[in-house]
Amino acid sequence: MKIACIGDSIVEGAPYERERSFPAELARITGWEVLNYGISGALTEEVAAEEDLALGVMPDVLVILCGTNDACNAMFGARGMWANIREMAVRGTAAGAKPVVLSPVLIDEYKAARVIGSLGPLNQISGADEGGDPVGAQYASANRRLMELRELMVSECGREGFIFIDLQEEYRKCRSYYDGIHPDEEGYRFIAGFVAEELKKHI
Repeated sequence: MKIACIGDSIVEGAPYERERSFPAELARITGWEVLNYGISGALTEEVAAEEDLALGVMPDVLVILCGTNDACNAMFGARGMWANIREMAVRGTAAGAKPVVLSPVLIDEYKAARVIGSLGPLNQISGADEGGDPVGAQYASANRRLMELRELMVSECGREGFIFIDLQEEYRKCRSYYDGIHPDEEGYRFIAGFVAEELKKHI
């Protein structure tokens, strides 16, 4: 089985090499051919714009995981993010690939605020004035957008006929982060194991 994974830096495997990403680990534990088309820093619309590269290899399965950059930069609300992700899934279906949509993991707000720091000017980020820690409030605001996106995925994927894997909820059991946004090596292994189990149920 050939799987193409598209998305942002959490697909790419940042801050590590691609050989330590969850797609690479997924290939190791399953024996499937898993190709990594993650793009660090990409918004959902940018992932969608590069989707043809992944579809060009004619995968059996298209795994989609993105939205964190949109949420952190307050670029789109949940519906805007979902519209881009839905477009990717529809195009995957048209190309003969089974689309699999993953909900993006939540941010460890405390760790991200201290390791990464501010996402931008504090007075320009929605939610930055919500308490005594304006930097932490930026990440709390991003997490709300990610939770709203998950809720849309829950309701829309079944209606659209897309396979949905609720990584956001499952990752609460692991919560192992490199910098508060990106998983560490343990986290990427956790994601690969969970995705493998879920794919075997549906594929």
